Amino acid sequence: SNPSTLFPGRYYSYATCGELDSFTHTERLKSLKGKTFQVGYVSNTGGWKGAYNPSGSFAINEQWTGPSVDFFREAALEGQFQINITQPPDFLRNHSQKFFGSSKFDLCVYATSLGYLDFCVGGFFINEKRSSVTTMYETSNDPIYLITFDESGSGATSWEAFVTATLTIFQPFQLGAWLLIFLFVLPILGLLMFYHEYGSPGSAFPT
Repeated sequence: SNPSTLFPGRYYSYATCGELDSFTHTERLKSLKGKTFQVGYVSNTGGWKGAYNPSGSFAINEQWTGPSVDFFREAALEGQFQINITQPPDFLRNHSQKFFGSSKFDLCVYATSLGYLDFCVGGFFINEKRSSVTTMYETSNDPIYLITFDESGSGATSWEAFVTATLTIFQPFQLGAWLLIFLFVLPILGLLMFYHEYGSPGSAFPT
């Protein structure tokens, strides 16, 4: 542990801050400095997660956007290494299809596992087969958003708001649909249950 420069009399450990020790992180950064890595980008739909390019996966241009792309660019600036956007060799496609399938994400993983790419950047589902051939790094978590509605300014009392909210369970169907359910569907189900259970040992409808 080391003394804190912010809180006198307190100590911290590098393990607590996610580091092994005081020098491993620095040594790892030094090992990246000045190198050029072959990086394959795969395009996720929409671009709100992973990586996106209007020209599609493995596009060799500077139109890549997305959180995974931003993270990798920041990593390149921090580690002082170069990114060379690279496509997997064409001859690997048939081999990848035999091993994985026709997915471009699987092709990128396959090329990385064989050393034709150093990194494959995008939003991936980690499954057993992909993780068995290469190392997968999680760079971000998908947040969960809870959307609520503020009715404090609507003028309705809490009881009125409760009644309104309760009645919404009947909104998916119109009146005709509810009449059909109560006057036809439920009686038919009751008759079928009675017919199936009537006279059966232990049933609610003994003979």
